[in-house]
Amino acid sequence: MTTNWTIGRRLFTGVGALITLIVAVAVLALWVGRSLEQRLVHTNDHTVKQLGLALQIETELERLYATQPALLAAGYANDKAVIEARKLAADEAVSEVNGSLSAFQAEATSDADHQALIELSADLQGWTRANDDITKLVVAGNVADAVKAANKSGDEYKTKSRAATDDVVGREQEELQADLEAVKTRTASVRSLVFGGVLISLVVAGLAVHSMIGANRTLWTQSQELREGTEHVVSLGDYGSFSGHLMAGGMGTSSPKIVMPPQ
Repeated sequence: MTTNWTIGRRLFTGVGALITLIVAVAVLALWVGRSLEQRLVHTNDHTVKQLGLALQIETELERLYATQPALLAAGYANDKAVIEARKLAADEAVSEVNGSLSAFQAEATSDADHQALIELSADLQGWTRANDDITKLVVAGNVADAVKAANKSGDEYKTKSRAATDDVVGREQEELQADLEAVKTRTASVRSLVFGGVLISLVVAGLAVHSMIGANRTLWTQSQELREGTEHVVSLGDYGSFSGHLMAGGMGTSSPKIVMPPQ
């Protein structure tokens, strides 16, 4: 059926198919690229931010816990100014941890994150109450009792809060890794899609060119047959008709003429 197609139809079909394929590849690449962009934005605005807040909470808690031994050391030295400075440092550290917990709560989406926040808040409140009691003992000069109280309660809250922060950090790192793997996969998809589209486009272009070359060859063959050997019937109206072949020559060197076919 395609052997009867004209050159114009073959050209239109080939070029049309090539343009359609290029547009389809461009649309798919745009869609995948847009999806990749959204994934990167989510990773940067959500996952990375949550991981940063979790690490910040972990660091601030360790800094908070370090204020208690410093307070006890100031109590042993019986330095009132240093004791007051350590009390202020502990209050500032508690305020920083509460601020980070509030920021993390605004970003938390999973039930595990909310549960971890509840546990961290409870541990922080318990440690703060115990530290207040220890501070009162230090200010009163009962450093030995303060040390006993610190040894009794300090490790419990530290262990629980460290376990909670480790769980949060580990979970956020896993989510970040999953996002990065998804980005890597989609990047590979875009690369494969573009490469495949270019390859198929080249194949379609080759087929279109091959089809046009075949049409031109057919047209040239038909033209040669008309010029050199095709039989024609010439009608002379009331006088009859005769048949002959179109051959080169005629009235001039380049004009065709009709001669009677061989008998």
